[in-house]
Amino acid sequence: MKKVIFVLIMALLFGMTTIMGMAKKPDNLSMDSSKLKLIEPVNQNLQINCTNINRKIYFIDDISLTKNDIQNNKVCFFLNSDFVFSEFKLGDGQLALREYKQISPKNLIPAIDSLTLLHVRSKCKLYEFVFEDVSKLPDLVNIQLKYHIKDSSALKVIKTENNVLSIGGTSFWYPRNYLRDERLSLTVKTTDKIAFSINGKAVEYEIPQSFTKVYRKELLDLKSEPAMIIFVHKS
Repeated sequence: MKKVIFVLIMALLFGMTTIMGMAKKPDNLSMDSSKLKLIEPVNQNLQINCTNINRKIYFIDDISLTKNDIQNNKVCFFLNSDFVFSEFKLGDGQLALREYKQISPKNLIPAIDSLTLLHVRSKCKLYEFVFEDVSKLPDLVNIQLKYHIKDSSALKVIKTENNVLSIGGTSFWYPRNYLRDERLSLTVKTTDKIAFSINGKAVEYEIPQSFTKVYRKELLDLKSEPAMIIFVHKS
């Protein structure tokens, strides 16, 4: 009976059916002479749902950008290459993503050195938000990205070992602008068998229902020391 109750609670708490779906693939595009500016979110609220570190871990990222930024630039972001998108949307409007296969340091605003770009590209992919009609956007543009980690057998960057899954800040576990400090409102939901920490430090949590834990953290993610997230499955 307890097992049945646990399964029901997990289904209600995480609402996995809303984000599992078919993976959505961004359009592919080779780099041209255009300038790409990394996103500068006004607000960013990220929720991570983790029921098993050896299976898919789900991310729901709500990002707010200014319309002025979008009008004047091609707005882009880096994200870990082991992530797969399940949805990207702009309120009730249309939103698409482009993935850039080739990038030159001079194409980014501001430009970065070749070694830094090589390091980032070894772990991440570069995407651009594509809007149907920028002129019709409100002054504050709200975007939602849903993505998850690939099956463990297909991972190339993210690794699990000894019941531990960790993702370093330089591996871009959310669309972070590496040129500035980022403020992130973070909510993490796990089972009672999983512990969550940031940079090896425990995060306080609540137990709203049996078998569940909810961690909340207002994080200042420093560009000089990007935050690492760690999940540990306790036997």
